Formats: sequence, C-alpha cells, structure tokens
Amino acid sequence: MGSAGTLGLLMALAAALSPESQPSEGSGTVQPLQSSAQGQWYTDLPQNLRLEDGKLVLQAVYDPAARAIRDQPYTSARVRTFGKYAVAPSQAHPTIKVEARIKVPAGLGLWPAFWMLPADNATAACSGCGRHGVWAASGEIDILEAANDATKALGTLHYGGPWPLNSYTSNNYSLPGGASLAGDFHTFGLEWDAKQMRWYVDGQLFATQYSGNGTRSGWFSLGADATSLEAQPLLSDAPFSQRFYIILNLSLGGEATEFTKINGVGIAPAQLNATLATPQAMLVDWVRVWGYSP
Repeated sequence: MGSAGTLGLLMALAAALSPESQPSEGSGTVQPLQSSAQGQWYTDLPQNLRLEDGKLVLQAVYDPAARAIRDQPYTSARVRTFGKYAVAPSQAHPTIKVEARIKVPAGLGLWPAFWMLPADNATAACSGCGRHGVWAASGEIDILEAANDATKALGTLHYGGPWPLNSYTSNNYSLPGGASLAGDFHTFGLEWDAKQMRWYVDGQLFATQYSGNGTRSGWFSLGADATSLEAQPLLSDAPFSQRFYIILNLSLGGEATEFTKINGVGIAPAQLNATLATPQAMLVDWVRVWGYSP
C-alpha cells in the first residue's frame, strides 16, 4: 500500500503552475477550449485568475465583451503544469501522492476540477495526447470534479481507446448529511502506484481502482491504432505507465454539457447568468506532490 515507507515532499506547486491562455484580439488573452460542450473561455485576466489573501483564485465571470472575441459571454481560468512539471510512480518513489486544498464554488452550471493529463508526447495542440495515442488511449486522471450544488466529489479514470472507443470508471464521495463541499476548504488527494490508485477527501478513502494488467479487469489502453472496441489491450499497466501533469480549472456547463445536466436537462443561459450574478470562484490554498520512498 502507498502508506508504507518514507513520505517526502517532491513539489509544492506554485511557480510550476501556468495560466492556459493564448494571445487574441481584445482585452486580455483567452484560450478557446470548449471540450465537453463547456460554455467558457479561459483567460489570464485578473478578473478570472489572481492571487488573493494567499490563495489562487479561479473565477468565472459573465463578460459581454468576451462575446466580441470568441462569441461566448463567459470567461474563467485554467492553470496547469504542462511543460514544467509532471510525475508518475518510479523506482525511487513507487507511490506518488498528489493533493490540493480547495474550496469549490456551488451554483447551477459550475464545474470545478483538479485533474491530470499525460505529459509524454503531449503538445500544445494536443493536450490529451500521450505515449499511447490521443485521448483517452493515453488516459486521464480526475482527482476531483464537482457540479452544480457540489454535494458530490467525483474521482474518475478515463482510459481504453481513442474516442469514441474510450472507457471510464468513476466513484463519488459525499459529506455527512449531503452538505455541499462549497461550505469550506477540503483536501482532495490521489495516491498512485503502478497497479493501483486511491482517492481521498480530507484523508477519507472513498475509491480504489486497479490496473487490468493488459486485460479489461481494470484500467487498460487499446493503444493509438485501435479501430474497434474488440482491439486487444496493451500488455502493460498502460495508459497510466507514463508521467502526467496537473490541471486546475473552473469550467461552466451549458445546455449540451453532460456533466452538469440535471435529470438529463442541461443548464440554460438564464440559469448560468443567475449563478454568475454573484461572484463564483474556486479557491486553491495549496497543491503538493509527495513521494513514498521504500
């Protein structure tokens, strides 16, 4: 288990976090990422991304001026360690622990996340690419996702083949009494070794997933060249046999966003506007990566 051995701090992520944005016309910079039918544009403007009282603030904003730039009136923020820091279990540190202390917001359409994508072979043009091919053949690790009223923290692995041959396995955690996670800061963590991953909220284990060891009995990769669901999985612990980088973002769900739908119905613009009528921000106290030495 990951708790055996000596725990050492590998990285306290501050300088390694970079805003994900690109130059564009208009005020500030934006990143046109709208995967999963998200409704926002990511910027590095202070209204969206800043340090405040020692916390990293990722704030979603209704910004009519943004529509003239990218035809969307919503902006938010996303930071990542792409090109600066990535991690995986190793001989020196067979178990890795990645955790962050976060206060998530709550409201219809809000989708805060703390997650990881493959670093090996990734490019700015293909952030989901990795050693085993495009998303999700190279995997995705979701340490935390929450939606809407934020009463559940989800931990998920995405794996399998290139979309649409992808698979995923997810578990969730709720506070006692179903209270919203938005009420306070919580520590969200992942322990990761070659054959197993474990998810925690405030030190409470709520999910464990296992390598399929080249079978479909756990996580697996069909590789870059798979063309059908019947393809043979790679004979390894792929796709989680490579380094991953860290991402924090506050996304916004729209009418077609599956993750924020309620009883199959998406979030209407009027509902999202009502949510953003008051400040909505994801606050990050710290992010740390630990390594267990044998």
